[in-house]
Amino acid sequence: MMSRPIPAYLLLPLILSACVTDPAAPDHLPSAEPARASHRLTATETAPDSLEQGRLSRGTLEHEKQRLDRIGRAALGVDDPDAPHQFELTRILFDPHPRQWLEYRERFRGIPLLATPVRLLVEEGRIVRVEGSLHPLPDDFDTKARIDAESAIELARIYVSAAPNAASTAEQVIFFDEEALPRLAWQVLLPRQKVWIDALEGRMLDQERR
Repeated sequence: MMSRPIPAYLLLPLILSACVTDPAAPDHLPSAEPARASHRLTATETAPDSLEQGRLSRGTLEHEKQRLDRIGRAALGVDDPDAPHQFELTRILFDPHPRQWLEYRERFRGIPLLATPVRLLVEEGRIVRVEGSLHPLPDDFDTKARIDAESAIELARIYVSAAPNAASTAEQVIFFDEEALPRLAWQVLLPRQKVWIDALEGRMLDQERR
């Protein structure tokens, strides 16, 4: 008895299914905030013994940090130690491959800028990717607050209707407003809120829950 041929309309799905393969996972570059801490390590928080295994002696780690910092500063062109605009290497994220992320925060005359950090990807001693941009300020940017810290705290409590005796701290920062203009400000931390007070005029620039 001869077997009946399989109709073409039944063969087509089988042929197509045989040709379908799982798509290759994209080669994503590491993020600055790794989902799994074991994949990347922060030099300012850990002291591993080797780059590949996540273990470096503290001395080797410091040497590696200085080497990478020189590469990053040269790429950014920020080697002048006397310039009012300064940059601090705050994090190094080691990838299992021979590449590292450098994260720089900015300061102006010692005051931190509340801005997205600049991140550089270093591979075999070369900068291969830059994320973010610098935030240059004029040399005559006014850093003399007319509102002191205690007044800023009191104003913050009033603006957000916090209790008069609510625990709080204040730090001077450079805040960028909705028009991306820099403002000398006080960053006031209240129990459940963060408030920014203009250090020259005393008005509230922004607030957020925390």
